[in-house]
Amino acid sequence: MRARRFDIADLSWVVSGVGISRFPAPWRLFECAAKGPEQENSISIVTHDRADLNNLQRVNGVWSIGRHRPYLYLEKVLAYEGFERRELFLLVHSCFLVDRDGGGHLFLARSGTGKSTLARKMRGLMTGGNDETNILYRCGGALLVSSTPFYTIPKLKQAVINNITAPLKQVYLLHKATTGPSRIDDPVDPDALWRYLVEGQVSTPYTKKEYFAAYHRMMNDLCNTIPVRPFFHTLHDSPEQVAMVLRGAAS
Repeated sequence: MRARRFDIADLSWVVSGVGISRFPAPWRLFECAAKGPEQENSISIVTHDRADLNNLQRVNGVWSIGRHRPYLYLEKVLAYEGFERRELFLLVHSCFLVDRDGGGHLFLARSGTGKSTLARKMRGLMTGGNDETNILYRCGGALLVSSTPFYTIPKLKQAVINNITAPLKQVYLLHKATTGPSRIDDPVDPDALWRYLVEGQVSTPYTKKEYFAAYHRMMNDLCNTIPVRPFFHTLHDSPEQVAMVLRGAAS
């Protein structure tokens, strides 16, 4: 058995077992400008052959994850830890871009809607975090977004990913458009947004009943306090045109 430690700003993971050597480390999340020493919390994880992805177990403070393809479990462990540690902490299926002024643009989108296309297109004008899974969280009352190192295997080689954290400037619901210029519409109704997010766009507690209260509280916080605007991305628009539309909405 070998062990590796992953430092994630104010969190650190200790992972023991075989089959985890390709997981990127270190990976810093939750970076902020707050002064003073950050408290270190240790998340202990051990790999087992019979771990159940849909029923993660933590015994005596130690999480059990699958020895094969452990990256599938690590994302969920991070979500569960977030439900316990923060008032708002959501792993969202999304594309994350950071503008030149340091502001974060988060694009919520289902698979096939063009998250990776948008991230590749905006290279040079904006910095891409992760175009598949990112974290939205509160720190000192402010809303921030952090990229994650999590990716599905088919997208890994073409990944547009940087280890980056930024204050949230705007949240969008990404759509493909075939006619007219790219545009941003009025905010989505909170009830419609809630239904959209729970249909697989935000990591859920699954069988962990003790996390459902925190999960629902965080979902309500997101839907009721953050305007989420539909962004219709016309693929033939230039990166400069898209950047102008996004910056105009966020100003």
